[in-house]
Amino acid sequence: MAKRKKATLSIGKLVTVLLLAVSVILWFALPAIKLDSEHLDSTFSFLNMAFGKHDKGALITLTYFEFSILNLIPLVLLALALVLSVLDLLMKKKLFSNINLVTAALAILGGGLLFLVKTLAKTDLNMENYILHIGVYASAIPAILAGLAGFVLK
Repeated sequence: MAKRKKATLSIGKLVTVLLLAVSVILWFALPAIKLDSEHLDSTFSFLNMAFGKHDKGALITLTYFEFSILNLIPLVLLALALVLSVLDLLMKKKLFSNINLVTAALAILGGGLLFLVKTLAKTDLNMENYILHIGVYASAIPAILAGLAGFVLK
């Protein structure tokens, strides 16, 4: 009787996919920056920072942020790393030989750029009064860990 090979699932690939999925979901769900003030509680999400935030009044339109492609790049990098990781996890053959290196580079670069969300904002506001909020840390740390997980865990 011939022995059947069991399909083995790489722990490193699975952890990478899960961490990248968490990072992308939290990018949409949590606020990125917060106004550091005792009197006002104002937070802005990554979506506000990337696609712009406007409040229209009766006479004027207040523009907090304008469209910023630079704040959209981390999401694109993380989504691309997630797609490559899922394909690498599901396919029997590798797409190309350095897919782990490319995925790790995309995840680490995307996670690192998330920390620059305040610097990359396209606005006329004084950004010194704003601080990074929980969404930056909750999205960037899993992304960076996902980049490292493919190499550390096998």
